[in-house]
Amino acid sequence: MENNLVFGIMGSSRGEIPDENIEKAFQLGVEIAKQGCTTLTGGCTGLPFQSLKGAESKNGETIVISPGRTKKEHTENYQSPLLQTNKVIYSGFGDMGRTILNIRTSDILVFVQGGAGTLAEFGQAIGEKKMIGVLINTGGISDKLRELLSVIDHKNEVIFEKDPVLLIRRLIDVYNSSTKQ
Repeated sequence: MENNLVFGIMGSSRGEIPDENIEKAFQLGVEIAKQGCTTLTGGCTGLPFQSLKGAESKNGETIVISPGRTKKEHTENYQSPLLQTNKVIYSGFGDMGRTILNIRTSDILVFVQGGAGTLAEFGQAIGEKKMIGVLINTGGISDKLRELLSVIDHKNEVIFEKDPVLLIRRLIDVYNSSTKQ
């Protein structure tokens, strides 16, 4: 099955991350790969990295848009990991600067847990009118986004789901039906 969609995974990269969220992020990557889609992250640790590991476990395509200018800067200055299978774009734009590339390169954005950086990515996704999936019951900003959307004028399709597999499947179904219109 080949969908050619790019899923940007945004969420907690540091701080306290419960084991169940690590597993959910891994399952996001697994399901994205099973559906023939690409997993994209900003090259950070934490939940986005777990989604890359999930995709890699199923031989899925992965893309990292690094904040650094080189592999050395990525791993040393930003203390960020890489997998052997990642396609890496070294942006040199720093943590927040590469966000625009992440958002614009992705067809669909998925938010898991997260803090201030994830909130900034969410705002960018709203502004770019991207389709959004939110993995709820993961804590952090993800569990506040429905409330936030109630006071934001937006035209984005936003899907809330607590199961990572169902979230990816629903997003693909809605995306494919909206592009057929």
